[in-house]
Amino acid sequence: MAIQENFKVQGMHCASCAVIVEKTLKKLPDVDSVDVNYATETAKIQFRKGNADLS
Repeated sequence: MAIQENFKVQGMHCASCAVIVEKTLKKLPDVDSVDVNYATETAKIQFRKGNADLS
């Protein structure tokens, strides 16, 4: 079962920071998709329930 969560991401200084955060999150097990937005300082993460630790 896929779950989607939205997170506030603070401390990004440019669009390249958002790309780095997105690439890093995509490497986590059970993460299906990630969309990090620099302008809104948010990350939308879709993952499979059970194993993904997003803390």
